[in-house]
Amino acid sequence: MSTPTYFSNLPNLTYSVSINKAGQTKDIEIKDYFRLLRIREDAKRTDTFYVDYVVKDGERPDQIAYNEYGEEQFYWMILQVNAITDYNSQWPLSYDALDFFILDKYGGRPQAAETHHFETQDVYNERGLLMIPGGMYVDSDWSAEYQYDDVTRKVSYPVPITNYLYETRLNNKKSQIRIVDKRYIWDLQRETRNFYKRLVEQKSDVDISDALRSSVQRRRDQ
Repeated sequence: MSTPTYFSNLPNLTYSVSINKAGQTKDIEIKDYFRLLRIREDAKRTDTFYVDYVVKDGERPDQIAYNEYGEEQFYWMILQVNAITDYNSQWPLSYDALDFFILDKYGGRPQAAETHHFETQDVYNERGLLMIPGGMYVDSDWSAEYQYDDVTRKVSYPVPITNYLYETRLNNKKSQIRIVDKRYIWDLQRETRNFYKRLVEQKSDVDISDALRSSVQRRRDQ
């Protein structure tokens, strides 16, 4: 995976890792990741700027970036657009990895086949109108009634959803992402770079009381 130039544009942050009793800090220089840009929700809904994308089995962000933009380094843009900050928990697992995850989480295949919850299923009347939407969480003994043409009908068919299906659905949902249209990727990179150039470098603050508390704690531990 290539190193993205995006992070080199971030301003530096002088980060204080410790402080002595005299109030002198020990500092290191790091990139100010607290300044990461966030895509506005109204911009995400712009059809011309973003396109829907379904992550293939085992596909990584850098592979998508290479296939779509010709540059692996744009994997950061894919993660940023979809607000993914924890790759391990927010990116979809491959089929094999998902199977291993589910069996490990629930303790085996019999446990994974147990019911996680019950859901409604779509119920339509004689004219094809939806009367009860599916996908609602209900109890195992759930029932409902609806009236149409002065006739009351009762529905009581909740669907059991297994642990395996529940986890698979969650994983499939993670596969539904949006990516920047390839026509605009370089424009977005330029605008991002220009934005970061205007930011002022900062320094983290460490209070002298932190040093005193640390000193007191060390004496207590001794």
